[in-house]
Amino acid sequence: VKMEIEMETFEIGLLISVQSFGSMIGGLLFSYISDLKGRRVTMLWGITTTVICSIIWTLFSTFYPFAFFRFGAGIGYGGVLPVGVTYLTEYLPDHNRGSYLLIMEIFRCFGGLVCIFAAYICGNSWRFFVLAPVVVLTVNMFIIYFFLPESSRYLLFKGKTDEVVELLQDMWEVNKWNFTVQFCEVD
Repeated sequence: VKMEIEMETFEIGLLISVQSFGSMIGGLLFSYISDLKGRRVTMLWGITTTVICSIIWTLFSTFYPFAFFRFGAGIGYGGVLPVGVTYLTEYLPDHNRGSYLLIMEIFRCFGGLVCIFAAYICGNSWRFFVLAPVVVLTVNMFIIYFFLPESSRYLLFKGKTDEVVELLQDMWEVNKWNFTVQFCEVD
């Protein structure tokens, strides 16, 4: 079976490295941005970057544009992971935070196995293999945009205490808990 893009072994290794390098840059960049703009918005930017670059990279059949947009997708993907973990840890209770993060990592690995299985089913259609996760990412964007609130720790860090109280009230109402919020000043 012939691939649509013929590559040398060096070029295949370079593509893997380019995406990994992009992930490293994305992790550093988006982590910094999440402290400035918020976790929720930064996750949306990271997913949007990944989706756009992934769609564009399937339009090319030459190595360099392919590698460039794969690098861009790596930036987005690398940015979503640390910001997503940060978001989760800011809501998880201390006593079982590690267990939940382990479960998240298990499902991430399971997703990798699903991708391998999908690649096998798709045969030689690498474009379908790249575009299939775009559907999942787009659903994630919808969920983040419409259902996930901003991180309460981020809001508190930015001094938006009214929004924190409102967010916590909503959370406690959904969970049918009673609560009292007390803030103390810290020098």
